[in-house]
Amino acid sequence: MPSIVEPMQARQPSDRVTGSSDSAPDGPADLLTFVLHRRPYPAAEIISMLMHQGLSVTDRPLDEQSLELVRQLDPFIIIIAVETGEERDVEVVRSLRQHSDAYIIMLIRKPDPQAMAQVIEAGADVFVRESDGIAVLEAFVRSFARRDLGATAHRTPSNVVGDLVLRPAQRLVECQGKSVRLTALEFAILSALASAPGQVMSPARILETAGIADPRPSAVSQLKVHVLRIRRKLREICPEHEHIVNLRGTGYMLDRIDRSD
Repeated sequence: MPSIVEPMQARQPSDRVTGSSDSAPDGPADLLTFVLHRRPYPAAEIISMLMHQGLSVTDRPLDEQSLELVRQLDPFIIIIAVETGEERDVEVVRSLRQHSDAYIIMLIRKPDPQAMAQVIEAGADVFVRESDGIAVLEAFVRSFARRDLGATAHRTPSNVVGDLVLRPAQRLVECQGKSVRLTALEFAILSALASAPGQVMSPARILETAGIADPRPSAVSQLKVHVLRIRRKLREICPEHEHIVNLRGTGYMLDRIDRSD
């Protein structure tokens, strides 16, 4: 688990595109990360960290031109640096989710709990307080990279659980001839549950199995929102079943439902 370091010192960023670092042999080389910002943020530290992970970085102001570029280039990770998480930020995330399955990280200076719940509901994967320090942000980037490179155990060619078929390469879930696409983080969470069907998994175990390095108490509440989104998508293809069971105060379970039963 990452340790919390001193708060990052904000600097005024400038639009830039940087290459990946040769000093990160284990990083996901040539994968593109966008950093979009409405305010000054710790540009030098964050860009240096991303390059050290082997990522190519594009740093731009958060405006319509940048959003159009994101839609065209389909990045691996999108980091959005904002002040508090306003309604316009929620709309940005919602718009991005219509076109991109990238990991979306909200970098917030003064997070408002209600606003953060809204951005997660809109499609962001995680939010990081600027005061958490760069180690927390780096931990998320590394865990996303490991997952995308297939370094975690749940990345199998296919996984059949009851009437669900999980296809990692496409991040698709199939049920009775229908399919729905999940975001990268949603698929990781569902795959974690699918690794032990019929067994109750605590939130901490789900996060660990999914490769999500997040020691903060807020991780559990964020997981709850992600599970709600997964449930909603599964209902689109299997409306007659509730595949993910919530055992209040204990955790979640993927029910092994078989249509032949």
